[in-house]
Amino acid sequence: MNRFNFGNTVTAVRRKVVLGNPKKDCDHLGICYVTDDNEPPSPGFRTGCPRISGVFSVNFFGQLRITLAKKDLTPSLRRQHFSADKFLVVEPFVFPTALVERFGYQGVTMTIRPGRYDWVEGEQGIMISIPLLITHDLPDEEITARPQVPAKNEKAG
Repeated sequence: MNRFNFGNTVTAVRRKVVLGNPKKDCDHLGICYVTDDNEPPSPGFRTGCPRISGVFSVNFFGQLRITLAKKDLTPSLRRQHFSADKFLVVEPFVFPTALVERFGYQGVTMTIRPGRYDWVEGEQGIMISIPLLITHDLPDEEITARPQVPAKNEKAG
């Protein structure tokens, strides 16, 4: 596992997703939480929210692709989240560390920022494409402490 996953193949991870706003108990628009099939939701969230099967992948450029299973998208979920031409995220969503590590990243935070994101419907379901905000979790000393590289006309000493 490397810090930024550059040059590695894209890892697809299956998870359940609850659509909604985490600040509104999963009502409204956005992504409320992402969980394993058997994992209980984070404390403070309702357990009765519909969970949608999804496949998550992050490409080399930090673009997230979520494919939501067609079979799990009820008519009411479609009306609420996919009746417009964009998928709306109202509040930032920070991915759990365990999921970030499953993508092959280490020491970073992945966040979906509020915004309007493209989606398309295919045979398998609805695919949403979202650019991620990926920030490092390194202490400042590690960022500023870079090895000194001698100039072309200097000798390494």
